Amino acid sequence: MTEAEKTGIAAHLYVTLRRSANRVIDVEWMSKNEEYAREVIHLARQQGSEELKHYADRYEELVFGVTSPVAPIVKPVVVETTTDVGNVPVFEEPDEEDLPSTASRYIGALR
Repeated sequence: MTEAEKTGIAAHLYVTLRRSANRVIDVEWMSKNEEYAREVIHLARQQGSEELKHYADRYEELVFGVTSPVAPIVKPVVVETTTDVGNVPVFEEPDEEDLPSTASRYIGALR
């Protein structure tokens, strides 16, 4: 376990907790104080987010040696439609013409 790995996972926890739960943690203190790290891991798991659970499991494995199965996080970009056979959702990739053009995605220009 390197400090870079611990800091990287703690940074992911910081960003995800701030975005999803509006909570801010101290990444540096988390790497120095095991009790604080355990509380942050506990807080992350309470939020119910799979992404937070993934980062909490990974950090716990790095710092405390707990080996728990860690599934990769997959965030597919899909559009949901329904079929004529009941209301069973079918997921399809969006077409190129459905995506916004480059001009509408960016405001201003590079300098």
